[in-house]
Amino acid sequence: MCNPDTLIDFEGGDPDAFVDKSGHRNGIGKENVRLKDGTGFFYGKGKLSFWRYSNVELGPLLAIQIRFFPYGYSKYPMGLVSNCNGSPIGATVDIRLDTKTKQAVFRLSTNKQLNNEIVLPYEVGKGHIICKPSLFNQI
Repeated sequence: MCNPDTLIDFEGGDPDAFVDKSGHRNGIGKENVRLKDGTGFFYGKGKLSFWRYSNVELGPLLAIQIRFFPYGYSKYPMGLVSNCNGSPIGATVDIRLDTKTKQAVFRLSTNKQLNNEIVLPYEVGKGHIICKPSLFNQI
């Protein structure tokens, strides 16, 4: 069984909702994120920072589970998850939401191959996302 290394469920009040509930006590930074009914809303340049994953080898297997609700429209893709903080080589893990094309774009670069990409088209219906996976660039 795979247990999460970091778990945030946005349950509880501020600041408890932004505490790692995996049992590993990973530090999490919060900027421009507000709570409403167990959901985190990211405003403007809102972000959560997971310092545990800075400048470390991620290993041979990476699993990220994320639930999101597209809200509004942006002419630029909105970052959901990224390990890039101004690095000249860019992010090795990057998940963005493109509200123009209605796609969630997952990018992963490894030491074997750069810029692997999976595109998940979505439809908004009754407040949740319906994803239809398609492989863009095979690993």
